[in-house]
Amino acid sequence: MRSLLFTLWIQSDKSVSATLALLEQLTIAQLETVQQGGARMINASLAGKSFSYELPPNWGAFDFSEMIRLAYKTIKIGGADGGEMTEAELETYVLDGNDEVTDTFIARVSYNQRG
Repeated sequence: MRSLLFTLWIQSDKSVSATLALLEQLTIAQLETVQQGGARMINASLAGKSFSYELPPNWGAFDFSEMIRLAYKTIKIGGADGGEMTEAELETYVLDGNDEVTDTFIARVSYNQRG
């Protein structure tokens, strides 16, 4: 979801209200699921421009719509005060300024000596 929000945030000139507007447009847009180069894509017309997003494996249009809903919710009630995010909060979120996203595996190895 964060990568989708990042894409929309950039397209909306890094504005909270414009990012929300793009999410609303995606919600009511005619979505098309297509195969493209081995990947499943969602295509839509967004603000007069073509929009494409690669779906994760085993995802369909419903899953994409749910991601849009969660992204909208995150912006609307994800601010520090429980309300709408500020421009700075949205920027921190989409850029992962708090290092909340990790795709690194951590292993813990213990050596026990028996003697």
